[in-house]
Amino acid sequence: MPTTISLDNDNDEDEDEILELTSQRKRRHSADDDYEEGGEGDNDEDGEEDDEDKGPPSTKRWRVDGDNEEGTADADEDGEDNDTGADPAPAKKRGRPRKIPVPASPPATRDIEFTALIFTAEEMKKPKSSSKPIPKVFTHESDAPQTAMKTRLKPLIRAVFKPATLELEEYNITFVVPRKVTTAMPLASSDNFKHLLKHAVKIKNDPTAKITIEPIPVCAFLLQSVGSPGVRVYLSRYGEGYGRGRGKGCQSRTFDKPFPNLPRYRGIER
Repeated sequence: MPTTISLDNDNDEDEDEILELTSQRKRRHSADDDYEEGGEGDNDEDGEEDDEDKGPPSTKRWRVDGDNEEGTADADEDGEDNDTGADPAPAKKRGRPRKIPVPASPPATRDIEFTALIFTAEEMKKPKSSSKPIPKVFTHESDAPQTAMKTRLKPLIRAVFKPATLELEEYNITFVVPRKVTTAMPLASSDNFKHLLKHAVKIKNDPTAKITIEPIPVCAFLLQSVGSPGVRVYLSRYGEGYGRGRGKGCQSRTFDKPFPNLPRYRGIER
């Protein structure tokens, strides 16, 4: 019996030692864990203090392997902002450049070749198909005034009719422009004269025009005396209707001054 008791006591002591060793190990592990947690906390606090000493964190994004191109663009834009210190002004949209109108150059002066067809009183009495005018050719500048045209026509008329005094109102003067103005128009009107030049210069090569000159014969009696102004006479293109009253084809016309060449015509009553 004593042997059995001794053995039981030994076993109890062994178990106590094992329990004590186990508790020591647990305390040691718990102390190690506390130490590691405390160390990490200290490191975090030290890290925060280091970050505060370094200043605010950088806003740049550095491109590493695997990043896309947007990261680089953001870094470049941030770098530009840091360099200038202000946002860059937005680029202005460029539209189409405004066209500057080119002043039109004045039209060049051109020489117009005129052919004057002068009909005498004898030729006017013939049918148009058999009458032969006297042609006269002259040149007129496209920018010359109407008075210059009259100055050129007077010598031509004087050379054919040889009147004592020359008055253009005693002649029927009309014009046509080939392929431009086909209906004869009176040349005495200033508007018609401009119309003539306007259409004559439209001919590209060698502008030409034709002028017809015919004398106006008297075919009726005078309503007033020859020597007084405001003479009213009846006129005919082909000299028809001589005698009293208004004859065939006659036209009534009033002159502001005495008709200078009345004695040259037949059928005049004074």
